[in-house]
Amino acid sequence: MAQFFYITEYDELGITSVGLAPRETEIRTQVLTVSGTATASAVFNKVTKFVRVCADTSCAMVFTMGAISAATATCMRLPANVVEYRAVPANSTTQFGVSVIGIQ
Repeated sequence: MAQFFYITEYDELGITSVGLAPRETEIRTQVLTVSGTATASAVFNKVTKFVRVCADTSCAMVFTMGAISAATATCMRLPANVVEYRAVPANSTTQFGVSVIGIQ
């Protein structure tokens, strides 16, 4: 069964009664297949400031500027079905993205 890594890009945070949250609607959502081979995202939109990431399976991920580096099993771990939010440099002249690889 295929396993997936989801990336949702946002450009703003909104204030809620319990804190900050990404303001809908998202800029774009990318879905990557997770396997034993590193898979790179498309470069994030230039106005993206925050990303929401989650995966169906445990994986390792690396955020990179410039050429997107391949993730390895020793990169930052993301457990299955856990949601994380990350700030990324917006309006940068350098491209920014993420790479992911499945781990056990």
